[in-house]
Amino acid sequence: MLLFRCLSSIIFITCVALLLTPYAWLAPFIALGCIGLIVLYRHPAWGLLGLIFLVPFEGLFEGTRFFTGAKVLGAALLVIVACQLILRQLPIARLGSTLWRPLTLFLLFYVISVLHSNYFELSINSLRQMLTAVAIFILTLVLAEDLRFKHIMSTLVLAVAMTALIALYQSYSSDNNRATGLLKDPNYFALLVSVAIAMAGYLILHQRNWLISLFWAGVLVILLMTFMKTYSRSGALVLLIVIGFAIWHYRDYLHMIRARHLGWVLLSLAVAMPVLHFSIPEDYKQRLFSLLSLQKGIKSFDDRSLGRRASYLVVGWQSIKENPWVGSGPGSFPVSYAYSGYASAFSLSRREPELFRRAHNTYLELAVESGLVVSLLFCWLAWRGLLGYWQVRTIALQKQRFSLASSVTHLGLAFLTLCIFLLFLSAPNHKYFWCMLAIVEVVRRYCEKQSRALTEESRHEASL
Repeated sequence: MLLFRCLSSIIFITCVALLLTPYAWLAPFIALGCIGLIVLYRHPAWGLLGLIFLVPFEGLFEGTRFFTGAKVLGAALLVIVACQLILRQLPIARLGSTLWRPLTLFLLFYVISVLHSNYFELSINSLRQMLTAVAIFILTLVLAEDLRFKHIMSTLVLAVAMTALIALYQSYSSDNNRATGLLKDPNYFALLVSVAIAMAGYLILHQRNWLISLFWAGVLVILLMTFMKTYSRSGALVLLIVIGFAIWHYRDYLHMIRARHLGWVLLSLAVAMPVLHFSIPEDYKQRLFSLLSLQKGIKSFDDRSLGRRASYLVVGWQSIKENPWVGSGPGSFPVSYAYSGYASAFSLSRREPELFRRAHNTYLELAVESGLVVSLLFCWLAWRGLLGYWQVRTIALQKQRFSLASSVTHLGLAFLTLCIFLLFLSAPNHKYFWCMLAIVEVVRRYCEKQSRALTEESRHEASL
């Protein structure tokens, strides 16, 4: 109570002081910000949902270096979580994770690479972004246990769907055919849409009210329409893999199809295939068929986009041979590529050549910039995450917790989407990757608690 009175007095004095200055317009924001801090302190898990929601809207704050919605919310949430951990209002055991050892080694070698970098300013900026990603990992590790997995998935899907509607409007009202949402890179946007599609499937299939399922089905249609407008070839490959795994997970439901249902299945396929054929833009079909040129080898540059990606591999391999252990420094690949002859040869524009391009492969870029050890540790973290989702799904199925198994499966599919997509994008600090990596630890803890509770209950019944 004393602390509350002191804070109230400070807020009152600050607001009155601002009213006596030329910055009187700041007074209401101070009061609203303090109210937000109080709500965030009472419900810090809501702040985690806010961070997840803001990821697709990062393009709105691209011109602002320091004060953005996500940065302010994240900084406030870090301070609040630290205070609550110190005051034992949150259990310190939530920080426990089997990933700390590889993650610590990853950060250690990453910092060593920064210290040996020839482009120190670029490397420091990359280190700041990586530490932000690790902060997301810690916040998710501590706070996700207070949330239902369905709430996390709903928040992410709604946020991406809102930007998908904006992207659809932009693609039909402007000359730019490829949908980018509020971002610049259509492939990066395709990544967000693919993650949302993996989670939207769970939201459709696991609702008690069919009207809510119908709503999420409409959201899924919007996401699929937007995905096709991104014209992402890598996204199409990833989406096919994810859909295949989802069908394999639900394969046990195929026995529910009887002979009398076969006609409806064939009718649905007969309607769906032509609709799918005509709904895919013709330009997108041509981009997908251009993948067949890969059979001729990487020296076939009929498709300039594929040629650029082949050149990233060539430049990257040469850089790895020069600096295999500590790399050339985080953030330095665009500089290395700009000095190569491929930069001007595959520039998007002859008049204004874009020479500084990233590797479009997270694992390759980490190997070039920070060394092979960092790249292998990152791969190990991704593998441990995928293995964790698989193990928890297996345990849930063995205990006949089918709802938990389905939620873990769709979360795992979203994480698989991220891991595969990082083969085609440079995003080692992607917030969703680190968030999903922490969620697998939260899910594992939840299953362990459930197992211990069932064991104690069995022992109690046996003693009776």
